[in-house]
Amino acid sequence: MLDLFYTSVDKAKDRVNNYRKKLQGLIASVRERADESFPDEKLLIKVIETLIDENKTVGSLCKKASDFRLTDDARTLARRARSDQTGLWRYVCHFIGRLGSWLKAARFLLEHAADFADILSSPLTEIVPFEDCGRFRPPPAMWELDTLLSRTLSPHFDVSKDRLDHLFGSGAFAAGSAQLRKCHERGWRLKAHAEASMARFFYKENRQFVNGERYIGCSKPSCVCCELYMELLPGTFERRPCHGNAWTQWRLPGPPLPVCKEEIGILQRMTERLQRDIELEIVSASNSHVFTHDSSTNMSSVFAHLSLRRQ
Repeated sequence: MLDLFYTSVDKAKDRVNNYRKKLQGLIASVRERADESFPDEKLLIKVIETLIDENKTVGSLCKKASDFRLTDDARTLARRARSDQTGLWRYVCHFIGRLGSWLKAARFLLEHAADFADILSSPLTEIVPFEDCGRFRPPPAMWELDTLLSRTLSPHFDVSKDRLDHLFGSGAFAAGSAQLRKCHERGWRLKAHAEASMARFFYKENRQFVNGERYIGCSKPSCVCCELYMELLPGTFERRPCHGNAWTQWRLPGPPLPVCKEEIGILQRMTERLQRDIELEIVSASNSHVFTHDSSTNMSSVFAHLSLRRQ
C-alpha cells in the first residue's frame, strides 16, 4: 500500500507543493491576526508550521498530514475552524485534509480493487455526437447588481441598496456591484457543466448504464445548479454529493435554441428553488450556508457505497 501511496504522491508532487504553498500563505495570514481570545491558536500555528516544513519530501508531508488527522491538534483545529469568522482556519483544515487524502485513497484502492476488477473489463467504446453548448456572455443589463437582483428574486421582494446595506453592513451593495464589474471585466461567460450535459445526453438518447448504476459525475461534488438539474431531469439518476455552492456561470446544457417546453419547465423550477434559498439568506441576514470547498471529492465514500450495494 505504501508503495502505491508514494508513487501516486510523487506523480502529483506539483499539486502537493501547491497545497504546501497555500498553507504557508494561510498560516502567515493567521499569524498576522492571531486571536488572543483563543489561547491554543499560537500553539496550533507552530504545529502546522512544523507539519508543512519545506525540508519534508512530498511523500513525508502527505504521510504526516494523514497522521495529523488522528491527533488532538486536529480536533483543536476543527473547533477553531467552526468558530472562526474569517474562514482562514477552514481553509487550513481543508488543505491539510487534501494533503492527507492520498494515503486514504491508496488504502481504499488496495481494499476495494477486487470489487471493481471486472466493471470495465474489455469495454467497447465509440465516439458519440455531442451538441456543443458553447459559452455565452450575459446581456449587458445583467452586470448591474440592482438589475440582476430584481430579475432573480420575486417582484415583491425588497432588494434596495439601503436594505442590503442595513442587513449586511454599510457598503455591502457597493462591494457586490464592484465584484460584479470585476467579473464582467474578466470576460465571464455562461457555460454548461460536463455532468449536466452528460445527464441530458443519457436521458435524451435513452442510454443504458453499466450494471444499472445510474451515476453521473466528475471527481468533485456537484454544484447546487447541477444537483437541482439532475434531480428535476427525468431519468432517476443516482443522487451524488453536492458541495452546496452556487456556480454563477452555470447555464442549461444543450444548444441555446430551440429550447423545448420540458427544459423551460426544469429551468423555471430550478429558478424557484434558488430564489427561495436566496431570499431566505437575505431575510435571515446570517451566514446560514456552510461553505464547502469545491475541491473536496468524497469519492472514496461514493465508491464504497456502490461496492456495498453490489455485494
